[in-house]
Amino acid sequence: MKVSTKTIFFGIYEMLAGMDIKQGGSVNLTTLRRRWPETRLREEDLDKGLKALQASGFLKLERSIFGDEVQLVNDRFGQIVSEEDKRAHAALAVLRKLRAPIKTAGNPKPGSGRRPGDVRP
Repeated sequence: MKVSTKTIFFGIYEMLAGMDIKQGGSVNLTTLRRRWPETRLREEDLDKGLKALQASGFLKLERSIFGDEVQLVNDRFGQIVSEEDKRAHAALAVLRKLRAPIKTAGNPKPGSGRRPGDVRP
């Protein structure tokens, strides 16, 4: 499934908002990469989104004594104002559902008479 740049923007925006990064605030790029799988978007989508947001002036990528940092310059890219924005935001929700981990029944309860790995006849 082809993911639009705007959908990636919303993934980045929601992740930053979830980490309480406000305009002018920064987050370590390593932290951002480590948490990116929570968005359910591909790893390469993060790089694509960061480059586009940097080129648009919404983010700055800078080196600090703590490593590479992503600074939120302007958070308007996270606003939903147009029909395109609504579709992109909805697409992110759909992707999250489609790519969500499969829930398993878990291990059998102790004393259930089955050993892990046993299958029903």
